[in-house]
Amino acid sequence: MRTRNFLFIITLCFCGIKMLYAQSDTRDDVHLFQTFFRDATVAENPYGDATVGFSDFDGGKITHVGVRGAFPINPQFEIAGGIAFVNEDPDNGSGESGITDLRVTGRYHLVTQGQTNISIGGFLTLPIGKEDLAQGEANFGGFGALRHPVGPRTVITGVASLDFLKGTPAASGGWPLLSIGGDREAVLLIGGGVIHEVNSQINIIGELNLATKGDFSMLNGGIDYKMQSGNRLRGTLGIGFDDGAPDLAIVGSFLHEFK
Repeated sequence: MRTRNFLFIITLCFCGIKMLYAQSDTRDDVHLFQTFFRDATVAENPYGDATVGFSDFDGGKITHVGVRGAFPINPQFEIAGGIAFVNEDPDNGSGESGITDLRVTGRYHLVTQGQTNISIGGFLTLPIGKEDLAQGEANFGGFGALRHPVGPRTVITGVASLDFLKGTPAASGGWPLLSIGGDREAVLLIGGGVIHEVNSQINIIGELNLATKGDFSMLNGGIDYKMQSGNRLRGTLGIGFDDGAPDLAIVGSFLHEFK
């Protein structure tokens, strides 16, 4: 299953390359769901995002409520962070509740020629979370990401991230992505996505991500709705294809930009 998913991602990339031509809008105001921080955008203004999510795994259910946000230092660099409260309800045994580790991210937008946005960055988790939830670990990693318009209203995205993980540091990024215990492991995450503008208020977002550890691959589709106030209501539905991913995941959020 994982090999087929990997080949599917590569196929999407090649199809996207064939479609490339000059357009100016990379939809930087529209954020991804799975790779919220690992993206090729640097915001013009600070923003905050409140999230709530539900994930149904083979062995139980997880709900979370989180906050995350970013602050641009200059037009090329921003810092960001996220944390969540998680409730784990296994099918067998007692559940656990508590906070995740605090995820801190830095992202630098490379100045490039043409219409392709390219960013690089890294993250570190501060070990303040509950150990019974596989938290309390100082995880870290780095990534590269891109966005490129392939039509007047359509943008493709891509990301490659090498993370060194012990525990479950990704809950504050949207939903728990990996559940790794024991020794620290190197995890390669590869993903791609599409953002399509329906009109001035609605964007449709699709993403597919695959991790080399933790038996994780996941496809999600969502909507970003910009209200008259400028705030955004966002929601997505995800379907997992491996044991490490939720069978079904639902995440909603409210994003506010501070101008």
